[in-house]
Amino acid sequence: MAPSSAPPPSKSAAAPVLTKLNASYTALSSTTALPWVAKGAGLFGKQGLDVTLSFLSPATLTAGLVSGSVDIGYGSPGSVAAADAHGGDLVILGATYEGSIFSIVARPGIAGLADLKGKKVGATQRGATTDFLIHQVAQQQGFGPNDLNVVYIPQQASQIPAMSTGALDAAVLTEPFTSAAVAQGGHVIYGPNTKGANKYVSMSVISVKRSYVPAHRDLLKRFLTANVQAVRFLKTQTGEAATYVAPYLKMDDVAVVRKSLEGSLGVMRDDLTPTMPGLQSVLTATATSDPAIAKLKPQDLVDLSIVDEIKASGK
Repeated sequence: MAPSSAPPPSKSAAAPVLTKLNASYTALSSTTALPWVAKGAGLFGKQGLDVTLSFLSPATLTAGLVSGSVDIGYGSPGSVAAADAHGGDLVILGATYEGSIFSIVARPGIAGLADLKGKKVGATQRGATTDFLIHQVAQQQGFGPNDLNVVYIPQQASQIPAMSTGALDAAVLTEPFTSAAVAQGGHVIYGPNTKGANKYVSMSVISVKRSYVPAHRDLLKRFLTANVQAVRFLKTQTGEAATYVAPYLKMDDVAVVRKSLEGSLGVMRDDLTPTMPGLQSVLTATATSDPAIAKLKPQDLVDLSIVDEIKASGK
C-alpha cells in the first residue's frame, strides 16, 4: 500500500493543556450556581483551566484551604473571618452574591413566627447564617433560650421531607428549596421581603490562602474572569444555565430551577465586588458566636486587586 500523502497533524492542532485546579463549595442553592455554570458552559475551559468542583462542609473547606489540599473555595465570609481571627491567613478575592435570600417555610398549622415557640426548625450548620437568622428571629419574638429546638441538617433538600414527616415543623431555606417546600404543602412565614429581613445579609465569597496569591496571580485572574463571565451567562442565558445547575441541586424539573435562578439574579455580583457594609454585616453576625472576629475589619479580609484588574480590562 502506498504511503499516505496526508501531512502529519500539526502541533497546533493538539488539544491545549489545561491547568488543573481543585475548587470546593459549601452550599447548594440557586445563589451558589456560579461555579457550576462556569464549568458547564465551558467558561473555565476557555480560560485554560480544568476545574474540579466538590461539595464540602464549611469547616472542611476552611481546613482544606489552610492546608493547601483545596486551591480555591466558595463559601461564607464568616468562615474566612473565623479562620483569620485564629491565625488561618485566608483572603477573599471576590463575592459571587450578596443580599437577603432566606425564607422560613412552615408546615400547615403554623400561622406565623410566634407559632414556632416550642417547635423544631431546620438550619444547615451551627453558626451558619441560617442558624443565626432563626435564633435572631426567635429572640425578636421574645422566645427564651430553650423555646426553640434548632435541628441541623446540612443539605436543605433533606429538610423538606423532614417537614413532610413531622421531624421538622419549619426550616430556613433558600431557592429552589423554598419553592419545592411550598409545592409539598409548606408555606412561607418569613421571606427576603419581610420587614427587617435585609438585616440578615448573606454572601458567598471566593477565597484562597493569602500565600497562594503571589505565585498564582495569572491563574486566579483567569479563574475569576470565568466567574464574571458566568454571571453574564446566568443573566442572558438563564434557561441553558438551569440545565447545568439542576444536576448539582439533584432536581429533575429544570423549569423550577430556572425560576429559582431568575429570582436570584438580583443578588448576583456582576463584577464579583462585595460591599464593605455587607461584609461588615456578616462579620457582626458571626462575631456573636466567635468574639475574636469582632477585632477584624472588612478591609482586613479582602484583596480585590485582581477583580479590579478584570474590571479595568472590560472582560
